[in-house]
Amino acid sequence: MQIDDSKNMSFSPDPGEEELDNYRAELNSLASQITVLLENTGVGIYIVQDSKFVYINPFFEDLSGYKLEEIADTCSLDLVLPDDRDAVRAMATQILKQQQCVTPYEYRLIKKSGDLLWVLERVTPIEYLGRRAVIGSFMDINERKLLEEALSHSEEKYRNILEQMEDAYFEVDLKGNHTFANRSSCREFGYTMEELIGINFRKLIPEDEGDRLFAAFNEIYKSGEPIKRFEHRILKKNGDIGYNETTISLFTDKQGKAMGFRGVSRDVTERKMLEDRLTEMATKDFLTGLPNRALLNDRFQLAIAQAHRDSRMLAVMSLDLDRFKAVNDSMGHNAGDELLKGVAARLTSALRSTDTVARIGGDEFLLLLPEIHTLENAIGIANKIISCFNQPFEINGSNVQASASIGLAICPHNGENLETLMNKSDAALYQAKSAGRNQFAIYNS
Repeated sequence: MQIDDSKNMSFSPDPGEEELDNYRAELNSLASQITVLLENTGVGIYIVQDSKFVYINPFFEDLSGYKLEEIADTCSLDLVLPDDRDAVRAMATQILKQQQCVTPYEYRLIKKSGDLLWVLERVTPIEYLGRRAVIGSFMDINERKLLEEALSHSEEKYRNILEQMEDAYFEVDLKGNHTFANRSSCREFGYTMEELIGINFRKLIPEDEGDRLFAAFNEIYKSGEPIKRFEHRILKKNGDIGYNETTISLFTDKQGKAMGFRGVSRDVTERKMLEDRLTEMATKDFLTGLPNRALLNDRFQLAIAQAHRDSRMLAVMSLDLDRFKAVNDSMGHNAGDELLKGVAARLTSALRSTDTVARIGGDEFLLLLPEIHTLENAIGIANKIISCFNQPFEINGSNVQASASIGLAICPHNGENLETLMNKSDAALYQAKSAGRNQFAIYNS
């Protein structure tokens, strides 16, 4: 079979002069558009061939300060800051090898004035006038880089301040995990920086402090208000307990979303120990460690309030050692002090945890006994105390026998204030001594 396709065939005649003129017009128009684009774009554009500039656009001239004729015979790398030339040269080599565009890179351009200009550049291999070349375009990022450097300097200054400050500084996320801590914080807890980052705050405090500290963080999260000088105990890596005073605040992102907490903490262990010592000195007897008159009065107020609430009695006992002066005279005051400490320990062990043994002065002790149901309860305790003196006290290697006399007053029968009950228990004490010592007497008007 023979197919006649002559009707489907077409031939393009040689272009006439008119068609060539149209092509030239289109090319000229396109060239004009490209020229306008190159000359008015906000990007520096150049062509380098054989390492020399063969074209730069007006924006390149504005940024660099050079005209093409001024740098035509200049190696393109001469306009790059020496510190950046190796990196730029490596990029150019990579482009020529791969024959394609590479990732934009930054460097510092040396302007005609000698000033430096940070630019972000991209280059692409091309063919120019029949030979290999590269076309480059760059944008001015000088302001951005200056801001970055200022920010970096500010952050470095901020970090230096944090590292040099004596107080501990820390940052934790919303779950309480450490995300940052300065050196003082590491020293405070005894951990290295690597160990401390990621540790949850609950692991750095005694277990019984956890709920209280969590409540504080929760309050800050809800209110957005910081908590200042929050006192709490800390648990160090070696197991020691310390005391800190911490100011904690919430930090957020730019949208105001809570990101975590930051805090400044100060070690107040020495101050806390001094405060406790001063409190102890103000409320405890310096020799025996027993409550003194001030602490006894506080405990009496609590005890009588409870007695009224529960409709119970309470007892006050005045106790005096028999012939204590003889021990001081025969064995010396040091021996007398040791005897008083032994008596304090024995009385404390003989009584209930709810009872109070106080030293009023010399060899005089006062016993406060809440939760007394009947007079027989108080009498039973008095007998127990008398009996606890049956065993001698070991003083400086010698056994010393001692006894005590006790006067007993009952609230509410004999009064409802401490002064009255003490006076009446003293009166009963003298009755017991007059009756022969080593016994107790109950106040009876």
